[in-house]
Amino acid sequence: MIETSSLQTLMAINKVKSFSKAADELNVTQSAISQSIKNLEKKIGVKLITRSGKQVSLTHEGLKLCYLGKDFFKKYDVVMSQILAEKQKVMGKLTVGTLNGVGKSWVSSSVIEFATQYNDVDVNIIMDFPENLIERFNSSDIDVLIVPESLVPVNANGLELENEYSTLCYPNSHDFKLTDEMALKDITQYPLIFFEENDPLFFKWCRQRFGTIPRSIKPRIVVNSFGHMLKAVHHNLGIAVVPTHVFERSYYRDKVLTLGANQLVFNDRFYFVYHEDAFELLKVKTLYDFMKEHKQTIQ
Repeated sequence: MIETSSLQTLMAINKVKSFSKAADELNVTQSAISQSIKNLEKKIGVKLITRSGKQVSLTHEGLKLCYLGKDFFKKYDVVMSQILAEKQKVMGKLTVGTLNGVGKSWVSSSVIEFATQYNDVDVNIIMDFPENLIERFNSSDIDVLIVPESLVPVNANGLELENEYSTLCYPNSHDFKLTDEMALKDITQYPLIFFEENDPLFFKWCRQRFGTIPRSIKPRIVVNSFGHMLKAVHHNLGIAVVPTHVFERSYYRDKVLTLGANQLVFNDRFYFVYHEDAFELLKVKTLYDFMKEHKQTIQ
């Protein structure tokens, strides 16, 4: 690998045609200039400098490296200008990764609202499985992760963003007469709609609400989509426990019933995860502040 200082040395020599003047140009000693060229010629195995009296000039190969250096530093200046600008203005590309469920229910919507307000930011939203998100975050393909606390990568920087709650939903029907004073055994007499065969969200709601979980129960319907679970509730097929951020944005929000805000159960805590020093970029900090201000869940 060629050091950038070696390219700067070649560029200075090509400009002033002298080792001593190049040393003055770069504020180093003449011996440092000579040693830099000697090391570079040894590393790449070709002659880079020719002498004619007191003047020096670059060989054909030396000129090629000089032009490479000019192109590199030109691009370097552009990138540094962009980085400095992004520290002072909400602009640039921003890639946000999150899980499919929360991505569809509130993260994507919130990030799109952010992009609508800040026109100079190009937003890319990635919804994927946890292992893929973390791998891409660690390789810097993703700038920001919005994930549950349990998925925050080791050594990553994270800020608490939002609490997720769950609520029990039931049909707006005379056949389903649920109240917030009912015992667990009474609730589980109704048909159950699960997200999966042993629905962890349902059992977590039961444990936190009643201090125990039901035994030997079987769901009537299993469908791994909270939206379709709510559709099934609307069609009087049973009761279901869903995250409040899904319920609040659902088409069926006003078509099914819940036990009320005082029966919400804490489910998880979501974090805004970013790379070290990335919070210095105004676009990252502004996204966090925006999403924090526009919270989606019922408190």
